[in-house]
Amino acid sequence: MKYILKIVFAYSLIIISYNSFSQKIEKDTKETNNIKEIKSIFNDFINKKSNLPFFVNKDGNLILPPYFTNYKGFLDSIKYIGKIDSFSMVKSKSYNLKLNKTDINKLNNTISNDTNRLYIQERWFTTNKIKILPHSIVNKKDKSFTKYMKPIFFRNNTRCFFAIYYSSGMESFFLKKSNNHWIFDMYYLWVEED
Repeated sequence: MKYILKIVFAYSLIIISYNSFSQKIEKDTKETNNIKEIKSIFNDFINKKSNLPFFVNKDGNLILPPYFTNYKGFLDSIKYIGKIDSFSMVKSKSYNLKLNKTDINKLNNTISNDTNRLYIQERWFTTNKIKILPHSIVNKKDKSFTKYMKPIFFRNNTRCFFAIYYSSGMESFFLKKSNNHWIFDMYYLWVEED
């Protein structure tokens, strides 16, 4: 009986270890695929292969923060802005027409459960037109500060939800993959100071 318990215990440990290991591999693979798509989005924009709504500075460079933030601040901002009269919020009517329930559930779950930042690396980008800031700009008096939320990929990486938070508001939109390049699909929500 003692030997059977030892065998069952050892077998249980093996199964638990295997499950943990396979979940880590799956998470790492997903993160690697997301980084590949992020690189593709910004390189497509800089190489003018897409009409994405990002802004370049007067030197023609796209300036990115040192990391993509999580969605907690995005959700808090929507709640906060909703209480202030000097902001207006516009929601795209076409949003509900193009997304199915699975898409909406995926987006809602990812936004509400997202907790980690993703650090942006210079080596991700093949062009010198993309500059990564060395530190975070969070000074709200600086009208140029920008935060990018982590892009959310769905439908086997053929669709993407993107959110950008500015000092004067925020915008979010959907991208789609066409001919292996990312292009703008539609706005979802934007908030602007009146």
